[in-house]
Amino acid sequence: MRRSTPANLSSVGAARDGAGQAELESLKAQLEAARQAAGEAIGAFYDPRQNAEHAANLQRSHRLREEMASLMQRAEA
Repeated sequence: MRRSTPANLSSVGAARDGAGQAELESLKAQLEAARQAAGEAIGAFYDPRQNAEHAANLQRSHRLREEMASLMQRAEA
């Protein structure tokens, strides 16, 4: 049985952070392309309350940012 060590946990966290970063970048690119195609203002488009069509992706991007910030804080500690 393999035991979790701090090195193992940090590599798992780094892999998860990398995947989260890639997903966040992809979501940002998709959302910005949709915003530009619609010709909408930034403030209205990126507000999930005003943009029901993209609300799920907007909320997902917010959660990913929060997760990455939390991981960074833990890594610094």
